[in-house]
Amino acid sequence: MQTDELLLQLKQEAKDSFADTIQALNQALDDIRAGQGEASTLFRQICYDIHNLKGMGGTYGYPVVSVVAHRFEEQLSDINELTADNIRVMQRGVDILEDVTEHHLEAKNDTIADIVRQFIPVGADEFDETDIVVRHVEVMLVAEAGIATKMVSRELKECGYRVSHVSDPFEAMKFTVIYPPDLLIVNAVMENLGGIDLIRGLKSMKPTSRVPMALLTSWAEGDARLADVPSGVPILRKSSTFSDDIAQALIGLGVV
Repeated sequence: MQTDELLLQLKQEAKDSFADTIQALNQALDDIRAGQGEASTLFRQICYDIHNLKGMGGTYGYPVVSVVAHRFEEQLSDINELTADNIRVMQRGVDILEDVTEHHLEAKNDTIADIVRQFIPVGADEFDETDIVVRHVEVMLVAEAGIATKMVSRELKECGYRVSHVSDPFEAMKFTVIYPPDLLIVNAVMENLGGIDLIRGLKSMKPTSRVPMALLTSWAEGDARLADVPSGVPILRKSSTFSDDIAQALIGLGVV
C-alpha cells in the first residue's frame, strides 16, 4: 500500500472512531435525560469516553481533539450532581467535540484557543445555549493533583475564573503552545520539572513568551529559591491573601 493511501486510510479510521464515540456520548446523555439506565453508570461511561478521545487525538495526530477533550474532562471533574443545567453543560461539550471532529481536525492554534473558550463553566449563574461569548478569564493551573490544588482551583472558580487543571508540566508546555491561556499559574514544586524552570522555559520560547504567568508557592518572601523567578512574574502565595494576590496579579499583568 502506498504511503498516501495509508495516510488516507488512517484519517478515515480516525474520523470513524471519533464519530462512533460522539454517537455513544449523545446516546448516553439521551438515556440520562430519559431516565433509562443508572445515571451514575452512564456518567462514568461519558467520562471514560472523553478520556479515550483525549488519547485518540494524540494517536491519530489531531492535537485539537486532545486539547478539547482535556478541557471537557476538566469540566466533568467539576460535576457532582446530574442536574438539568449540568446535563446541558455536558451536551454543549459534546456538541463542541462533534463540531471539532467533523469540521476542525486541522485547526490551527488561534482557532483551537477560540474553541476551548466556548465551554460553559459548570455552575454558571446563567446558561444560554446560543451564547458562546467569553465571560471569564481563562486560567491554566499547572500543579500536581492533591487537596491543596483542589482548594486553589475551587477558589479561582469562585472568583469567576475559568480554570483548566494540568498536572504534568510537559503536557502543560504543549497545551500552552497550542492554546495560550489568559493566565498561566504554575506551582513552584512539581516532580520532574519545577515551576520556576517551566516558567523560564516558556518565557524563552517565542510562541509562549508573552503569555501572562504567575508562580504559586508557599515559600516565604525572601526565600533564596525565588531568586530565579523571571522579572515581571508575580508570586501567588497559598495563604489567606490568595484572592487578593490573584486580583493584583491580573491587574498587574494587564489581564483585566
